[in-house]
Amino acid sequence: MPQTEPAPLAVVPAEVEVALSRFLSEFDPDPLDVKGIARRHHALPLLLDMGGCVALRPNGELIQFLWDTPDQVAIEADPKMRHVARAVGSRRYSAISGLAPTRTSTSEVCPTCKGTGVVRPDLSNIVCSCGGLGWVPSAAV
Repeated sequence: MPQTEPAPLAVVPAEVEVALSRFLSEFDPDPLDVKGIARRHHALPLLLDMGGCVALRPNGELIQFLWDTPDQVAIEADPKMRHVARAVGSRRYSAISGLAPTRTSTSEVCPTCKGTGVVRPDLSNIVCSCGGLGWVPSAAV
């Protein structure tokens, strides 16, 4: 059975546009040309890691691309990656309504950090798979 694409996030497009405009004008230095990639795909980077990036388009789509092939974009369908990108991105771009993940009654304590939101205190630059929230949606477990 083919996997269906997740629905776009219910974000306010104008808020994403403002954040993207600020990102494109303020982010520096840019050795990976993140600004150029963001401009080409009209998407605000939320989560950058060693493999690639998850970014938000003003229409609410979460897309992903790899650093080795930045022009090959796909809708990010992995619930784990969507959750962590939303968690990390919503801290950086708190003015974007609808970006932060919402905890529900079926959400579970993060099995990686056991609810602390931290993988290891001495590695503050490592983001837990819960995005630092201490919980994950049941679909991401």
